[in-house]
Amino acid sequence: MNCLAPRGQFTRAAEELEIATELDPVSPAISTSLGVLDFFEGNYASAISRFQAVLEKDDAFYLARYFLGQTYNETGRQDDAIRELERAAGLTRRSAESVSALGYALAMSGRHPEALLALHELSDRAARSYVSPVLLAQVQIGLGQMDEAICNLRKAFHLRSADLIWLELRPALRKIGSTDAALEILRGMGLRAKHNEANA
Repeated sequence: MNCLAPRGQFTRAAEELEIATELDPVSPAISTSLGVLDFFEGNYASAISRFQAVLEKDDAFYLARYFLGQTYNETGRQDDAIRELERAAGLTRRSAESVSALGYALAMSGRHPEALLALHELSDRAARSYVSPVLLAQVQIGLGQMDEAICNLRKAFHLRSADLIWLELRPALRKIGSTDAALEILRGMGLRAKHNEANA
């Protein structure tokens, strides 16, 4: 999925995940990945159902809770989103990824002071160790700080940050994905042409 979905090849990604499910039908990682693919495609009801099924079997499976929170956020269930993302942050001792997703959800719910605290937490951590600039950009987009977000996305490109491949798929990043700066980054990664070919 990590290779195919960023190129817009959702059907092939789903086929590979179905094969993986046949090989290991009880894997929470594979089941969650199917939900993540639904999430990226905008099939939110299906994604929520898949994530909840995983969590019924393993309440502490981080990725399912992390993406469930983000899916709730995209469906307007901000309180549920923040609750799930706070749990996800707790499961990982506040990983940068979980803090970023929580900060974005807080911003989208209008809780800007708390979102700014999440952004400052990420910035402080980035001063001491590596934090992908994409994660800072995600919170900045939620806060409406578009110029700052573009600067961080450009920084991520120069640093070759791996999570930049999701620029066209993460709902938060899609809000900036059609700007000239974002299109330049996508072309620089070789994704724009491949994505267009996949949809041709």
